[in-house]
Amino acid sequence: MKGERERVFREKREDESYVDYYTEMADLAPDTERNYNHAWRSLQEFKRTKGYDLEDIGHQEAIEFSKFLKQSGGDLEIRYSTAELYYYNLCKMVDWLKDHTDITFNPFTESIPEGKSPSDLFDYDNTTHKREVGLTELRSKVQSIENPTLFIIVLTLLKTGLRIGELANLDERDIHLNHPIAEDFDNPRTEIANKPDALYVDSSISEGEVHNGEKRRDGNKPKSFRMVPIDEELKRALTWYMAMTPPSPSPANPVFVSEGKVERMTVTTLSRRIIDWAKDAELSEGRKRSDNVNAHWCRHWFTTTLTRNIGSEEIEVGTVKDYVGALRGDNDSKTIDIYIQGGWGDEEWKREAYTKNIPKLLTND
Repeated sequence: MKGERERVFREKREDESYVDYYTEMADLAPDTERNYNHAWRSLQEFKRTKGYDLEDIGHQEAIEFSKFLKQSGGDLEIRYSTAELYYYNLCKMVDWLKDHTDITFNPFTESIPEGKSPSDLFDYDNTTHKREVGLTELRSKVQSIENPTLFIIVLTLLKTGLRIGELANLDERDIHLNHPIAEDFDNPRTEIANKPDALYVDSSISEGEVHNGEKRRDGNKPKSFRMVPIDEELKRALTWYMAMTPPSPSPANPVFVSEGKVERMTVTTLSRRIIDWAKDAELSEGRKRSDNVNAHWCRHWFTTTLTRNIGSEEIEVGTVKDYVGALRGDNDSKTIDIYIQGGWGDEEWKREAYTKNIPKLLTND
């Protein structure tokens, strides 16, 4: 494009780290560059702990590294919300380095099973004990959130089971609310145009690429596109929040924006706000992730709550597990294609199985 600075590549210097070379050549935004540096630091800590050299990192060592991140990254105390991001960043960085340096093999991507993504290495739901929070206590904690933006962030995560990146990437057009004030919002995208009170997760969004007129700083998990129903409680909250949010300078009109700047919140910012809230609300007590509430804990709560509440007689296709897996956007859900192709709004049972079983958090009913 006319007027843009021409990108000039050079060879890596011998005294230069791979991450320094990559972040300079890739011309990353400051926040993104910091994330890559943190990912590289976590790899160095892993090497130090295991006594490995860089050339020792192969397929098996990469799997060990993913387990290392799951266990808080040694002395780094890495949170779940960043562990997956670190691994994803290393996958992406080493792929780029293969084309520009002497690196010929990417152990991080090779350690991921065929048809899977980095996210699948960090699925804690069936392997890690999660902190138990009773419904009465959870309601009290959510209702006592004073900051409007934080309130709607936590409520949306609990009600929809979205991944934190999917939450960050929501645009106005991804939400269809059956309410008169919705006329002031962007028209719902085609996938939900005829399905009111629903949100759509677009899994085609990739980090660094322009989507809906805006360059994205975070990506979504591939092949996890889906529609999630919005119950009356979340509908009222989203209507209130979106109505009071000032217009964004972004043509995409992001839903979750920082106060003042009206800029889309990043995964890092969103995760930190939830972690800080959980600490203040006394929902975090220790260094172990299982002791603490965070963004992924909300997804776990959504999963276990619906799985427990939905009766098998309410599911006309597949099993309860398949149904909840489709809501979560799990790639390996056996019947996800049936649910998506049929459309949540085309068969009422698909919506009712959700709305009748997702607990109310703003009332004690």
